[in-house]
Amino acid sequence: MPVYKKSLKKIILCGIIMVLILVAALTVRAVHWDKSIIVAGGFIHTEMEQVSEETTTGLNNDDSYELEERFQRPSKLPAIKLKYTFAPKDEDKVPPYIAEGFPAIYQSPEDLIEAYYAILKSAANMKGYTGGCGTILWMDIPYPYAYQLFSHEFKEKVSLKEFKNSFRGTGTINLVHLEPAFKPAGTPDNIKYYFTEIEVLKGYKEKKNGKTDLDQPNYFEYYYGIIATEYDQNQGWKIKSVDYLPEIYLCHPLHGWDYFYDVMIDIIYNNWYGMNLKINHTEEQNNYIKVYASNSVNQYRFDFVRLTNGDDVLLHEYVKENDEWKEISILKPDDEKRYKISAGKFYNE
Repeated sequence: MPVYKKSLKKIILCGIIMVLILVAALTVRAVHWDKSIIVAGGFIHTEMEQVSEETTTGLNNDDSYELEERFQRPSKLPAIKLKYTFAPKDEDKVPPYIAEGFPAIYQSPEDLIEAYYAILKSAANMKGYTGGCGTILWMDIPYPYAYQLFSHEFKEKVSLKEFKNSFRGTGTINLVHLEPAFKPAGTPDNIKYYFTEIEVLKGYKEKKNGKTDLDQPNYFEYYYGIIATEYDQNQGWKIKSVDYLPEIYLCHPLHGWDYFYDVMIDIIYNNWYGMNLKINHTEEQNNYIKVYASNSVNQYRFDFVRLTNGDDVLLHEYVKENDEWKEISILKPDDEKRYKISAGKFYNE
């Protein structure tokens, strides 16, 4: 049995009965957001958590170490090697701001998103902040190029000035996950959703007298969420919306149970839905986890991504039909909004 499963059982052993009794009360964790709050170019959403009060008291040193390494340390994954490298055109004084080597029209939403983060990777908005030196990368020159990749609808919600200001203190951004996300039934054919996780390297504020504290460190922030893309026959693929949740490390996962894929499957699909699933095996690559399960009726697959903070988040649900995996939605609407990283979490108020 994997070490983290042994650790998990020790963590929740004392509280598991209480969790199961209260589990109905935990089915909804509302998602709230204020669309005036924009960070790193995306709307920031927050979640109100109702959690049980488990504790790691009593764990032995090895178990505690395994938990701390998973949940209280940065990811050891490499950043995605992007298809593009940003270099501005000297003559670009007005839109369309198409960087050297970048297509004017994107025929693939994946290329569009990679281009977006390639531009942000080369940008820095350090006015009033410092990273221990003067200029960083291309400074704020790349932001209009990234902004040009947005749809008209997005631009109506967020001005270029607001977009640039959302990166205050940001020295660079790395894309660490990019995966297709669940497409809810009824979604138009020209809309596609993608899961992203980003790593943001931040500077620290300069003192009011203009001097800096060189002993202050830079620091990392992590966000994950959904990018909605939209295809237009004239403009190709454009970014329709960017929505993030901030990753937390303290008090995580010491209070709760929905950070572990096996426990989520057992509580949600077995205890709540009575599906009597048995996990047969798992496949894991680059923190993308495919969980294969079955009952007396069907075979199922659940796809999770393990975030930098150690949280297992659900992306897809499948059932096997005619030897092929068919994507379905098993979760009830409120549970999907709470436990699945999909468009419904952000766009269905």
